[in-house]
Amino acid sequence: MNAMSFSELTLEQLGAHADAHYKAGEKANQRANDQGMSCGLYLAEAKRRIDKETLYGQRTEAFEVFLRDHCPSVNAKGRARAYQLISIATGKTTEVAVAQDRRERDRANYKRKRETIPTHVRKVPPEPDPHADLLARITAKLAKLSINQLHAVERIIPMAP
Repeated sequence: MNAMSFSELTLEQLGAHADAHYKAGEKANQRANDQGMSCGLYLAEAKRRIDKETLYGQRTEAFEVFLRDHCPSVNAKGRARAYQLISIATGKTTEVAVAQDRRERDRANYKRKRETIPTHVRKVPPEPDPHADLLARITAKLAKLSINQLHAVERIIPMAP
């Protein structure tokens, strides 16, 4: 069913297809989580060995070199992701906690960036003129007056030349 023509399917068939795709997605998510866990275990072992063989002040740099040279896919995501995978694999945190922490940091970064954007770039609406509403109402009322009524208004309110 490449063309995605749903018109020939019954409701039961639509439901069965939807359920099958949902199950396949859940299975793929579980496999991805399992792969991440395995990756974290391998990274944890590599880090343990590097820490054992490297002087104290050079361990972080040595692990970064290891990631760059031997784990280009993990390295592309950054050192922080490698440490997240290790923490998840060793049980120090969960994928849910990592995602929640990421969302909180993203919100904080968005708020901070939003506050630093100059107002002319942010397109903040201008402060409303307190007299604009009054002027608009007077103009609307004057537009409804006849010529004789306008002359009467001119006699009451002197007009500037």
